[in-house]
Amino acid sequence: MRHLGRKSTRWSIHGRFGSITRMGSRSRRHGVALSVPCIRSIPSKIFGDFHCFKAGIEPKWEDPKCAHGGKWTAQPPRSGGKAALDTYWLHTLLAMIGEQFDESEEICGAVVSVRRAQDKIAIWTKTASNEAAQVTIGKQWKDIIDCNDKLGYLVHEDAKRQEKGAKNRYTV
Repeated sequence: MRHLGRKSTRWSIHGRFGSITRMGSRSRRHGVALSVPCIRSIPSKIFGDFHCFKAGIEPKWEDPKCAHGGKWTAQPPRSGGKAALDTYWLHTLLAMIGEQFDESEEICGAVVSVRRAQDKIAIWTKTASNEAAQVTIGKQWKDIIDCNDKLGYLVHEDAKRQEKGAKNRYTV
């Protein structure tokens, strides 16, 4: 088991209707899959985001822990429907909470966005300028979710300044 000397990290999942669940990386980790909201159970006309962030970190660019970071984004294949999004979401949460990333201290949380046109999922990180850590996270996440497409890392500051014109800083 990794990181035995580290103290437990607290996580919470928030959705459109408020807090859904809270958990720790050490306690009840194996019951997490039972309490994670299933994306495909959401009525098809409801769109929105679910967030799973470390305790004390808000899923906002303005949060001091996120302000100098960015996000890796993946789009599940449309052919897989919501089931593919569920799989990406569950595998991402289990890897974050189970501290399976070599740079897990760099991770703030994850966001799954349910949209009419294209669903997506993102992992938010703390330090965009740490290229080695970001690329390591991107490569590991790509393996975890078994994604064959390129993943891109967008810096929050670039996204704020350039909006839709912002380009990925790193790709894997």
